[in-house]
Amino acid sequence: MLARLHRITKDKEYAVIFRQGKNYYSPSFTIKYLLANHQTPRLGIVVSKSKIAKAVLRNQSKRRLRAIFWEFWPKLAMPYDIVVIVKKDILTQDYLGLKQEIMNFFKNKRIIQ
Repeated sequence: MLARLHRITKDKEYAVIFRQGKNYYSPSFTIKYLLANHQTPRLGIVVSKSKIAKAVLRNQSKRRLRAIFWEFWPKLAMPYDIVVIVKKDILTQDYLGLKQEIMNFFKNKRIIQ
């Protein structure tokens, strides 16, 4: 689990990222990201009940994403706030495919060193 310091927790913080952040689209998720003015990168994951009805699958999706992001955490170049909005296609994606999509995001946007 990510420490509280590395999580986006407040609705106001999510609202700022949704309003001002940039977008990245993939088949399994949409990422909103914003360069932040604090010292550490932070992650928020949004999984809608209308997209994935079963709580077990929603939680599984969040755990997989957190694990993948945690692998890249030390390589992040700047303190970004990253919000991942999960799509239903994440259920058909295996771990390595999901990891590759996230790696493509980091490389495309030059977020990792």
